Formats: sequence, C-alpha cells, structure tokens
Amino acid sequence: MEHDELFSDILLRRQGNLKASASTAGVQRAPAAAPINPAATLAAAIAHRRAPAFPYTAAGGQGAAATYWVWFRGALAMRLCSGAAAAGANVQDVLREPTALGLIRICAEAFKRPLSEEEMSHLDKAPVSAAWLREVLA
Repeated sequence: MEHDELFSDILLRRQGNLKASASTAGVQRAPAAAPINPAATLAAAIAHRRAPAFPYTAAGGQGAAATYWVWFRGALAMRLCSGAAAAGANVQDVLREPTALGLIRICAEAFKRPLSEEEMSHLDKAPVSAAWLREVLA
C-alpha cells in the first residue's frame, strides 16, 4: 500500500484496522458553545428557505395540507423526544419557553441538537404555544 498520511488512515479505519487512540493526554477540549441568538437564527432560516408547501392546518383537518402538517408535527415530536433523550433531559423542558424561538434555543443549547433551517421555517408558520406543544408531544 502506498503511504499517504490521510488516505492510509482513512483506508485502515474503513477496513476496521485502525482504532481511535484512547489517550487524551494533551488534548484540549473545545470551549462550550456560546448561547445562540434564536431570533437571528430563525431570520436566517426564513431567508434561506421557501415557505412550507402548504399553509398551516390544525390536527383533524382534511386534505393534502392537513396530511403535510400531521407529518411535520409527528416528525417534530420525534425530533424533540430523541434530542431530549440524547441529552439526558426531559422533553417537557420545551414547555419552559413555548415559542418557536424557545424551541430553537432549547434544541441548540439544552439538547445540543439544533433544528434545521427547514424545521425552523415550518415553526415560523405554526401556532407554537404550550397547548400546541402538548398536543404535538401527546
């Protein structure tokens, strides 16, 4: 095998022959992430993404728009639950700040799993509130 510093390590790791070093001596940890600005993050997401394909439709509605938003609410619930579980947090923490900006902040800072721009642009069109989040998480 020809030796090249990067490709050799990648090839060996893919073959299962190179293990990560267990030594952390001298390794510097990255500083904790600074708090995010949810309003700026949401504004950037809205600027980069188109509006959702359908206007918001509450649960129990009929048609393509209702189906679209049912899937979004279900995916959001799964995203919030998995983020909370991975962070060792309680998913009910999202009710502390039941707004779109609050969800953006909690997912990024508490759960360490920021929402995608697509998710944020959808939240901008949804009627996010404590009651709505309880319904989503039910």
